[in-house]
Amino acid sequence: MALFSEYGPVTLKMTTNKEYIFSELQKATKGLAATSVVELQTVFGDDCLDELALDFSLFVNAATPFIEKIDSSGLKLLLEIDGDLGRISGVENYHMWTHEAFLEDHNWSSIRRKAEIAVQHFSWS
Repeated sequence: MALFSEYGPVTLKMTTNKEYIFSELQKATKGLAATSVVELQTVFGDDCLDELALDFSLFVNAATPFIEKIDSSGLKLLLEIDGDLGRISGVENYHMWTHEAFLEDHNWSSIRRKAEIAVQHFSWS
């Protein structure tokens, strides 16, 4: 990327830290696979469900350009989880973002199962 200053062109070198992106994607996926609130908080800290879902979506989208590090079945699974999270998002679904819903709702059970499969698929356990 070239910019211009009063001294002439300035070149900026932009790099992407793939390892960081995949580390955060792994952390968020493990959080979604948690089977208890304590486990969720152990993996993800006190920032719970909404932050976890936002992070997952952010890092799935950030990782997508690095397709060479993700096989197609793994990518499909991660994108399914992201789509599932999108379907339970929004003001009208505020009730889905409680610890009780996380543990008991069938939508969260499905997300958790897919996240568990993703953790195993990518050997993130």
